[in-house]
Amino acid sequence: MKKNMIGEGAAFIVASLCMYITLVNLGYIGGDFSLIHGDALNIYIPIIKNLCRDIVNGQSVYYTWNAGLGMNTVLNNAFSAYSIFNILFLIPLGISDTSLVAILIVTKTGLAAGAFYWYAVKSHDCDFRFAVIFSLFYSTCAFQISYNITNIIWMDALIILPMVFYSLDRLLADQRICGLIICYSYIFITQFYMGYMIGMIGVLYFACHVIIYRKERQRTDNAKVIENYILSMAIAMLISALVWAPVAVYTMGHKVSDATGFMGLKAHIPDIIDQLYFRQLAGFDADIPNLYCGILTLILAVLFFLKKNIGKEEKIIYGAMLFCLLLSCVVDPLYMLWHGFDAPDGWTYRFSYIISFMLCSMAAKATRDSERIKERNIIITAIALTLLFGSIMYIWYGQAEWKVIIQNAVFIITWSILLICYLRLKSDTNIIVGIMILLAVAECVLSYYDQPLLKCDMLSDEYDIWNLTTNESNEAFKADNGFYRVNYATDYCINSGLYQGYNTVAYFSSAENENLRKTLRDMGLYTTPRMVLGYGLTPVSKMLLGVKYDVHGAYLHQNMSEDDLYAGIEKNTTVLNLGYMIAGDDKDYDISCEDVFSYNNILLSLMTGDDIRVFEKIDVSQAEICERGLKFVEDETGYYILADSEKGGKISFDIPYNSEDDYYAYIYNRESLKYGQGFLLDGGEENNVGNLGELSVSYLKPMIRNGDKMSLDIIARDNTAVQHIDDILFGVFNKEDFEKAYEQLKNEQLVIEDIKDGYIKGSVTVKDDRRLLILSVPYDESWKVKVDGKRHETVSLINGAFLGVELPGKGDYKLEFEYKVRGITAGVIMSLVGVCLAFVLIHKNNLKKN
Repeated sequence: MKKNMIGEGAAFIVASLCMYITLVNLGYIGGDFSLIHGDALNIYIPIIKNLCRDIVNGQSVYYTWNAGLGMNTVLNNAFSAYSIFNILFLIPLGISDTSLVAILIVTKTGLAAGAFYWYAVKSHDCDFRFAVIFSLFYSTCAFQISYNITNIIWMDALIILPMVFYSLDRLLADQRICGLIICYSYIFITQFYMGYMIGMIGVLYFACHVIIYRKERQRTDNAKVIENYILSMAIAMLISALVWAPVAVYTMGHKVSDATGFMGLKAHIPDIIDQLYFRQLAGFDADIPNLYCGILTLILAVLFFLKKNIGKEEKIIYGAMLFCLLLSCVVDPLYMLWHGFDAPDGWTYRFSYIISFMLCSMAAKATRDSERIKERNIIITAIALTLLFGSIMYIWYGQAEWKVIIQNAVFIITWSILLICYLRLKSDTNIIVGIMILLAVAECVLSYYDQPLLKCDMLSDEYDIWNLTTNESNEAFKADNGFYRVNYATDYCINSGLYQGYNTVAYFSSAENENLRKTLRDMGLYTTPRMVLGYGLTPVSKMLLGVKYDVHGAYLHQNMSEDDLYAGIEKNTTVLNLGYMIAGDDKDYDISCEDVFSYNNILLSLMTGDDIRVFEKIDVSQAEICERGLKFVEDETGYYILADSEKGGKISFDIPYNSEDDYYAYIYNRESLKYGQGFLLDGGEENNVGNLGELSVSYLKPMIRNGDKMSLDIIARDNTAVQHIDDILFGVFNKEDFEKAYEQLKNEQLVIEDIKDGYIKGSVTVKDDRRLLILSVPYDESWKVKVDGKRHETVSLINGAFLGVELPGKGDYKLEFEYKVRGITAGVIMSLVGVCLAFVLIHKNNLKKN
């Protein structure tokens, strides 16, 4: 017992230290790069911080105003925020978020190593010294490095996976199911997406065991094993229903028909094999899985099948599971199965950590009774692995990267020599194993040293954009006690409002309000098939959506200095409250329109009951087009921008400037564009959000004044070939008609008396025949309303996007809106039932033992 505790401590310390050194080498700790970047900056950390704020402030944890005009958070929280480790975000530790995330990554890496050590020793009877090595390779595998630096929630899966397999072994051996219930319950609650994958591999492992060993058990014993497994899964599902039940209800009610489609796999068997070697890391949004988990692991995984004292049953079980996992990397239906039939775009092969776990498990098994490993087999394996890697590099990829080939050969030979020395010494092997542990640490650190794919071009805490922007924002907002929304006008972070606790328009969710997103796109906002950003806002959309403040924050690049950072606040004076009365009735607001400028004109005309023309449309044929290295071509399907050569180019669209009004350019595509085409609007890195190649569907932006003309420049990066555009239009903004519309709509606004997440209380006066109250709140059936204390029906307005109430007629009304999360009651009841069943089961088993 004491030896195991020492071994677990060693596994934790070695893995944590290795991860710390890796983060230092990559520049994330004490370097020039921010550890919070990518999806961690845009999604996960903001969602965690938002949940913590809700808990501390006593707000609803199921709804927030801080993103997406107000949105249900059950899916985002379940996917990103329920890890028990996130309790650290609730504690005022006096350190930055970046430092806290670094602590979490290092700590979770150590815990994953400790969990694998426990499993290797207890289930495989692995020598505790070798268990330290394999726990290091498992906890710092390529999946861990490439994915979990931006998504720290998925790291919980690496901790739980070994415990699930240990619990499965206990179930198969002596029918104990309590551990399995606890492990499954934890992972289903804290990370149901990764939990699904762990459940899948658990089913496969259990099924293989039952089938292979069915003849060694009596029929009644097999039936009992299957019964207990089903029972443990069912109880775990019941206990976790508190999380998955409302998520399931929400997801089924918000299926998105136009979400980014799965483009198909591009990995092949040689790619899979290549990724198992040292210094081979596919990167973040790769079409190839990240599988590297140590050269020693690779050698011993091969020797696992060559050892005669390992039973053929074990070889069949592990071989079948590994074959199924590797086949899933190259066969689309199997790939989709592991992702719950989802179609992830980017962040592919999210199950690759399970492959690393299987390889490390096989390696741990191979070291059991290690003297039975034949030296001849070690030598043959070393030669075969070296030749295989070299042939893949030379034949499959058509080039021989001799530096990487030599590096892998050196590690393969060194590990093989150490294994042979270990076998020959038979006793007094501590020195050899100590050298092995040092070599394992060196290999893990060197494998990710100076990896450009892992670095983000954003400065670290030294120049903290969040503190700068928040301080400036607080100064502007602290005197405003009303409800308002904020637009981060130049900040690339799509959920920056969620991060800082300010109400914004931008949002990101894989199961979102599709009608809302389409309507915002029609109003001119920058959208993709998955999200809406705060770009493309015009005076019209700011007025209707209640965007009272524009925050101009800097997007930090590595080549910027501290003097380049700034944050400015602009206040919009023509802003409507959260709710206001409009003309007509709900059937008048199913708007179908060809272009964004006509859409805004029709929308305001319907709302006011007058003929409003806020935009005058200008066709692209009226623009002067200057082609410098790019060509603008029209055909029956739309327009194309073509590059003359691989050197890129520029094309300018100029409109004569004949008034003091603002001019806008609008680019639209009916379908998402392929990633990485490399066209920039107005051509600067600071406008990278206008990159037409990054899944953009629509984009409306002010034009730049150039002498007596208004201009839109499109610049192509190098190696850009062609870009399809469905439509490109220009428009002149009519301030007079806009102010006319504002004066009419501002007269009958909702007076807010109390507002919290998921709750609105207020009053409104209906003065004329306008009986429709529209709220700039996404329509959701979960919103319930009372008018003068009585239950009232809600209506969906503007193509089903926004929440509304049809009032009886003229008069004063008191209204109360409350968000009732569907599925939460059923989830709570099922969870309580599951806990009770688990208690009864544990109590029953204890009584039997006594």
